[in-house]
Amino acid sequence: MSSVSYGMDTNFFSRASLAIADYPSFISRASLAMADSTTPEVLAILADDEHAEVRRWSAMRETTPEDSLINLAHDTEFRVRAAVAGNANAPRQALDFLVADHAAASRANNLIQHFVATNRATPDDILDILTDSANEGAAVAAMRSLELRRTNSDPRSLPVAA
Repeated sequence: MSSVSYGMDTNFFSRASLAIADYPSFISRASLAMADSTTPEVLAILADDEHAEVRRWSAMRETTPEDSLINLAHDTEFRVRAAVAGNANAPRQALDFLVADHAAASRANNLIQHFVATNRATPDDILDILTDSANEGAAVAAMRSLELRRTNSDPRSLPVAA
């Protein structure tokens, strides 16, 4: 697809995005967070939104700034933390927190650890920690991720854990 200029101001989308970020409808703000053309600056604003769904979409975007992802890793909403756990650009500090944040062994924290274990960008040493986890699902997923990396295998070529 070619890019065609219609004589529009090149900063138009940025200005419009900033205006939508203040819009009262959370659906409009969530849509903005989903848009591929939304800038990191606008995603940082949306990462502080009052509505969890807007924060979740911001957490899923790989262009969301690292400091915003670190803050979102501490969010009270499970689905926001889970989105950070699966973000390939989540910074080390966010992943460390999400792996260690299991004071109350809950289904939600178990799932978050599983998402960290399956994140293609999780460092090997974090995966090593997860292989010793009491969370069996995360431990198996971490072992599988490490095996894939060590053998440079396609995930579909390994047997599915029973």
